[in-house]
Amino acid sequence: GKLNVELDKFREKCEKDQKEIEDLLDLKKRVERRELEEQRNAHIFKLEKRHREACEQTKSHYEEMYTENSTTSRQLQDDNNRLAQVELHHLTFIKGLEDE
Repeated sequence: GKLNVELDKFREKCEKDQKEIEDLLDLKKRVERRELEEQRNAHIFKLEKRHREACEQTKSHYEEMYTENSTTSRQLQDDNNRLAQVELHHLTFIKGLEDE
């Protein structure tokens, strides 16, 4: 009778409350998951940015070294050419002395 009706109402209320709690927990889980994904994506973005910066610094460093080495190489070649000219001049001078 009346007790069964009250019991059914109470059971329906409990089931409704349980459904609301489950829905809230599900929403909370989805919000937390979204926050974690955003944090992860921000971290990945930061890592990618640092990686790009490190690559650019390395590239710049090697380009600078290449430029310096090229300049040094040209200077050495110029020095060698000057030494060869001086040596030729000296040899010519010595040959002139020998011929006298």
